[in-house]
Amino acid sequence: MAQENDLPDIFKKTPDTSVQQPSALEQQALNIIADLSQQYVDWTMAEVIKLQNALKTAQTLTGPALDAFIRSNLYPALHDIKGQGTTFDYPLMTQLGTHACATIKENTPLTEAHLSCVAQDISDMYTVLTQHLSDDGGQIGIKIAKRLNLKD
Repeated sequence: MAQENDLPDIFKKTPDTSVQQPSALEQQALNIIADLSQQYVDWTMAEVIKLQNALKTAQTLTGPALDAFIRSNLYPALHDIKGQGTTFDYPLMTQLGTHACATIKENTPLTEAHLSCVAQDISDMYTVLTQHLSDDGGQIGIKIAKRLNLKD
């Protein structure tokens, strides 16, 4: 039977280096990323609350006034949320923002049905943030992804 010394180097056991402690510089970078992630959650929650309030106004409008209001008051914030979610391990925020932005961008004129769809996306964003549904979001995330037709 071959001994470890008889084996080519590639098959020899090597010390596990995957559990090394980060250097001071790496730790500083990790701390900065953690801080930015929390800032993202705080900033996004404030934006989602503004969006919920804007929805109340939007629900009183119809026709061109509804269309203009959504495009100027909801779309920019939704687009910003969409663009940053995945960076901070909230891919559901990106998916919800993408869905809401597509609903707004692809439909002219916007109707109450479109507004209802965007309202659900914003409600789901609130859920993602309050329940800290990072990564795939677990069971709740799967339900959201199914609603968005992202999972079977």
